[in-house]
Amino acid sequence: MGGGVADRLFVSTGAAGKLAFFGLLVWCWSAGTLPAKVVGAGAGDLLFGTLFVVWLYRSRGSHSEG
Repeated sequence: MGGGVADRLFVSTGAAGKLAFFGLLVWCWSAGTLPAKVVGAGAGDLLFGTLFVVWLYRSRGSHSEG
C-alpha cells in the first residue's frame, strides 16, 4: 500500500491526540492539579505532535488525487 489519504488521516489523528494530551497536561498543571515535571514528561507528545503537523503541512500537495 502506498501513501495517500489513509496515511494522512492516521497521522492527523495522531497529531491531534498528541497535541490534545499535551494541552490537557498544561491545563491540569495550570489548575494546580499536576506538578510541572509531568508537563515536562509530556514534552515528547508536544514534539511528536508538532513533527506530525509539519509533515502534514509539507506533504499536503504530494498525495495523488486519482
